[in-house]
Amino acid sequence: MKKILSLFILVIMLSGCASVQGWKYTSEPKVYKKPDINKTIVIAPLRDERINENGAKASAWLALIPLVPYSTLSEVNVPESSPFLKFKPIEDFPKAISEEINNASLFKESYFSDRTSDADFILTGTLKESKIIQRWTFYGLSLPGDLLWLLGMPLGRTHNDIEVEFKLIDKNYNIYFEKTYKTKEKFNNGYWTNPHESFRFEIAFKRIALELIEDLRKVIPSLNDKK
Repeated sequence: MKKILSLFILVIMLSGCASVQGWKYTSEPKVYKKPDINKTIVIAPLRDERINENGAKASAWLALIPLVPYSTLSEVNVPESSPFLKFKPIEDFPKAISEEINNASLFKESYFSDRTSDADFILTGTLKESKIIQRWTFYGLSLPGDLLWLLGMPLGRTHNDIEVEFKLIDKNYNIYFEKTYKTKEKFNNGYWTNPHESFRFEIAFKRIALELIEDLRKVIPSLNDKK
């Protein structure tokens, strides 16, 4: 039964759309000014603490029961495991942060690397969640409800959930800033429009990146006081 459901999910989500999706992050424009601090910062790859579990939900069939509005079709905790997705969040997320820091001219130099010994400060982090949740609906009508998909009604709703913790430390592991960021992007999936798209992590992570930039901007004065 679970194999049948997984196959049905694959057909729904990839029908007519077998192309590979990829991470395409666009950072804010470069601000040309004197850096807020004349120090270097390295942004390290994230530590991965996500649940390593993907697949269909046993409760997905509930949406086929008359009067049940929707049910969770699948939860994907490690989306980059899909062959149809070019995405590596433990690197893509911190690379995006490095671009944002550089373009905001916060530090003299910012770069992504797993070698942290050469920089004055290190931005390290832990990826706790990068989940895709897909819910579907037959509008409480059971199987006849899928005909509404063909008429342009949403076949379901997708959530892209992100949770990541960042810490700013120096070479001696003194912590100057730490915070956990959580966000989600929710959108409808249509059978004809927005064809079976389930990946909008760039939009969700952009909010985290901009919030982190503002938080770093606030903590930089204390870094300037550091001897």
